[in-house]
Amino acid sequence: MPLYRWTGIDHNGIMHKGSLQADSVGHLQDNLLAEGKALLTHAKTNTFLLQLTQRPITHEQVYQCIQQLATLLGSGIELLRSLEITASLTHNKPMKAVVTDLAAKIQQGNHLYSAMNNYPTIFSSTVRHLVAAGEKTGNLGVVLAHIKELLHIRLIVHQQLRRAAVMPLVTCLISLALAGSIFVFVLPYFEQLYQSLNCPLPRATAYALGISRLLNSWKGAAGLIGMISLILALKYASALPRVKRFIDGWSIRMPVIGSIIVYKELIIFTSVLEMFLLAGLPLAQALEHVINATTNTTVKGILQNAMDGILHGQPLSRALQDQQSPLIDEQLIALIHVGEQSGTLATMLHKANQLYRDKLNAQLHVITTLITPLLTVVLGLLVGGLMITMYLPIFNVGALFKP
Repeated sequence: MPLYRWTGIDHNGIMHKGSLQADSVGHLQDNLLAEGKALLTHAKTNTFLLQLTQRPITHEQVYQCIQQLATLLGSGIELLRSLEITASLTHNKPMKAVVTDLAAKIQQGNHLYSAMNNYPTIFSSTVRHLVAAGEKTGNLGVVLAHIKELLHIRLIVHQQLRRAAVMPLVTCLISLALAGSIFVFVLPYFEQLYQSLNCPLPRATAYALGISRLLNSWKGAAGLIGMISLILALKYASALPRVKRFIDGWSIRMPVIGSIIVYKELIIFTSVLEMFLLAGLPLAQALEHVINATTNTTVKGILQNAMDGILHGQPLSRALQDQQSPLIDEQLIALIHVGEQSGTLATMLHKANQLYRDKLNAQLHVITTLITPLLTVVLGLLVGGLMITMYLPIFNVGALFKP
């Protein structure tokens, strides 16, 4: 999203200036008008250089900020003073600047959700809409406490996924580094040794030497550059709508990985819907926010179809059941149905959320338990195979001395 530096004027004739992220100039004008300012001049800045020079604001820092703000508001401290205290307790400079700017906007008479709209990459649309609902109903402190729980759940899920991915990633990187070092640095010396011994080379050793020569030539450098370019191109292409739909549909059908993705999306679905219902929003409006918070396009399509059923008068459980999707299991539908019948839908969604978090924990535990020894065996076979390949000609050199 582009970053604009702007100057504007309010209804009192006072000049203002600042920087704001917006999709377009029209979006920039709308955000400023919501704050009571008219846009005079604007200039787009280089966000790439800005990202290089600034430390990014992490999910943990946003969670800590919301947690402190919810605690202070729950203690009866007014919003402006709570923001000032939160800013003083924040050590990360970019996050401190954001909270300080929020306090300045509140002091100027703006709503908190309007001030948060200036930072869409820091405060997600889910957080901003929940804050808007809390301010409209006069329960901002309670809603911020719910947002804290929502961010805490997301933070735990992300941490679990990162921890599960660290060991396989580190093992793969070590394997590639060891194999690359052997091919690039070790095998050339062994090739000289083979030539001095003038011994026949086994087929495996000849193949290994061929790969070593390729990697040490300009073709190896060109191949590395091409591989990096391909990865960057795939990363860019994955953001295209058609490609993203294909990747999302394919990833969900993958064994093991697919179930992890489904559990993650169902955790987001149940937690976000629960928060909006507790904030007092109608089901259709709450589900619309859930759809916006969903990252997987396949799951998003299922929820959009269910949304059509709800708008036609169907209960949520029936609308989800009519999708006949393997991603929405009978247990979730049963819990939602019980919640609808008893008037405790938010409570049942909380229980479903805990259920899928437990399933995700169990799945990740099984994966990490099995994949660690498996990757260790693969690493040992790779290094051991390369070592045997290098020493095979030396083992066979005794045949040269037979009469």
